[in-house]
Amino acid sequence: MGDTALLNFEYEVLEHLPGYAEDIIYIPKQGPGVGRDGMIIQFSLPQNIYWIGMFAFGELNNRNSLNVFPGPGKDKLSIVSRGEAYIVTAKDSASFVHVGLGPVYGSMPIPQMNLSIFYDSTQVVAYDEQGLAWATNRISWDGLRKVSYNGTSIIGEAWDSPEDAWVIFVIDPSDGSHTGVASCL
Repeated sequence: MGDTALLNFEYEVLEHLPGYAEDIIYIPKQGPGVGRDGMIIQFSLPQNIYWIGMFAFGELNNRNSLNVFPGPGKDKLSIVSRGEAYIVTAKDSASFVHVGLGPVYGSMPIPQMNLSIFYDSTQVVAYDEQGLAWATNRISWDGLRKVSYNGTSIIGEAWDSPEDAWVIFVIDPSDGSHTGVASCL
């Protein structure tokens, strides 16, 4: 079972489809990726209501590119499925957001600010309960690493191609303002 202390539902990441699964809900429901293999998550709500979602894998084959965490809020779950990222409302499988980065290389919650953070190789975005809260401008030529939250700021390193070096960046999670971008961007 997932960390459900902060949620109004329970969830479990499944290795295989269970034999009792009748209707699998594929996310996304339209366009490229419909019916594709993906991360399988069972959602359990009050009154013995449950559903199983298949969240389409992206193009990354790295097992480290799988992540599931609560939020933003008590009714949503953030999911990274091999580079594709989704935020789904547990009580309404039709209510999901496809995070507009690609591919997503990392993610993390900031529960005290009610944010879900995602990043690709050039920018960082944050989602709250209403949707996209902020997005940085491009802060790297092609690579972000060591991205973390230190209690007050999101910090990490961005690749600066002209300087052939990693530079430290700092993001204010309240509004996405930042310092320390790669040169010439």
